[in-house]
Amino acid sequence: MLPALPTQSDKLSAYRQIGAMVLLDIFACEHLANENILIRYTTVFDQMRQGSVFIAVTPFGNPLGYATWLRSDEGCLSISETSLPDRQETLRSAFRKHKPEIAAALMAAQGGTMS
Repeated sequence: MLPALPTQSDKLSAYRQIGAMVLLDIFACEHLANENILIRYTTVFDQMRQGSVFIAVTPFGNPLGYATWLRSDEGCLSISETSLPDRQETLRSAFRKHKPEIAAALMAAQGGTMS
């Protein structure tokens, strides 16, 4: 998970998180990088405000993937994942470790898998 540094302002922390997500969009999921930037990152900022963004990083602090999730009006959860090639399981493992309640709810809703 990409933690905010203690000395950073909230704005700087948000820019850091958005920057990580932009890099992952460019390198891992080209169609996301080709979306209208205003629409794409308005959605991302909304998800950040709701606390439904998880960014996983390597031990060196490099972003390897992120997950966002939505809860519908009916209470159903859905997840969207973006990760570097061959890092999807690492992202999922980190997500389960740092967001166990959300991961468990997603797995229950999806029949035991988080995909």
